[in-house]
Amino acid sequence: MPFSAALLKNSCPELHLRLYPGLTNQLIPQVERGTLEAALISRPPALAPSLVWRSIAQEKLVLVTSHKVQSDDAVEILRSYPFIRFSRDAVVGTLIEKCLSDNGIAVTDTMELANLEAIYGMVIADLGISIVPDPCIKLANEPPLRRISLRGLNAPVRELGLIYRKDTTKLRVIEEVATSIDKALAIGTFSSDSIRLAT
Repeated sequence: MPFSAALLKNSCPELHLRLYPGLTNQLIPQVERGTLEAALISRPPALAPSLVWRSIAQEKLVLVTSHKVQSDDAVEILRSYPFIRFSRDAVVGTLIEKCLSDNGIAVTDTMELANLEAIYGMVIADLGISIVPDPCIKLANEPPLRRISLRGLNAPVRELGLIYRKDTTKLRVIEEVATSIDKALAIGTFSSDSIRLAT
């Protein structure tokens, strides 16, 4: 969102943005009530008929470890190291839980967090390993983590999309938001240079 918001403000400098972070299950009711005009969320199992879903991107799930972990065997790592769980209140947390269960992998939980940056920090501090979505937009300075494929585990993919009400009066603005997100995805890497080059 920071990259997309920067691109949006460059194209629409007079637009006032209010951004609210939250989990998918917290944001959906706010869009339904009209408290929020739109939300970028993980695709839930079902949506109310009053809402429109606009697919944005897909992110594979990957195993993240500190550089102290030498193995490349995802199953061995998951069974051997403390597991930092993505909150099961999040859609992606449910996908991760199902992946582990479907593959018969028992993990040793050490903590459960709802924030990707917090998980990264704990993994970098070598407090455990985790399964997270591999971001569709990379940071210019990626966190110092190892990313290991879950190949062979039939790992699910997180689908990201915009939701908004069918009766919204702000469709033009939502379309501008979607266009900015599409531009950010096309560039692929978030940095001050990428913002400058996109304008």
